[in-house]
Amino acid sequence: MHGGRIPFRTGLRDTHDAMSPAFMALLQEASKPTAWCLDIGCGEGRVALTLAPLVRWVVGIDLRRGKIKSARERAEQEGLSNAQFLLVDAEQTSYRDLAPTGWFQLISSKLWLTEAIIRRAAEALSVDGRFVATCFETSQWRETGLGVGGAYSEKRLRRVLAAAGLEPVELAVETRTMEFESIEQLHEYLPSRQIERWRADGRWRNIEDNFDAGERGLTDSRIVFSARRADGGK
Repeated sequence: MHGGRIPFRTGLRDTHDAMSPAFMALLQEASKPTAWCLDIGCGEGRVALTLAPLVRWVVGIDLRRGKIKSARERAEQEGLSNAQFLLVDAEQTSYRDLAPTGWFQLISSKLWLTEAIIRRAAEALSVDGRFVATCFETSQWRETGLGVGGAYSEKRLRRVLAAAGLEPVELAVETRTMEFESIEQLHEYLPSRQIERWRADGRWRNIEDNFDAGERGLTDSRIVFSARRADGGK
């Protein structure tokens, strides 16, 4: 577990899209030159394109047409011919239908995790495969008063994984609280679209009230894990 309060530094942007070192380490550990891989919620392909040089083939799926277009363009620019990107609803599609062999040796998901996704990943994971993912933990953005939707507690995540027939090989909670000197610094840290959403749903008012009361932190908390099939392929 990582924690602590960290002073804001000029130029340090929001970490929503940051690649956790622990997440990357688990991905690299699970990567094999012969592996077929699936990246769920691939966005513009950052994770998938990082995996591509390490594996046989990687398929990235996302329901956002613009993101898939960007991912395909990036793959072409980087000369990666073993990365494929598909416009797919991750909560409705059978992942086994996307694998040439019917199984994936590595399935990844960065900050997009639902019970439906976990179940479908478990169904498509090979006997010796790994499901490596990150998700928001329940302390995420606690200062806003509403947190973030879809966050998991460690206890609940373990229960959902077990129900899907998966067991964690490694699981850790990464938490840090960024400290700001002023509301202007928070503006620099957060993307404008995030602030606009928080103004609309009332969370920004809670943040302003916290600042007025001298509480000037914002918590980033995630769970990072690697899981395997609990049945050992039986």
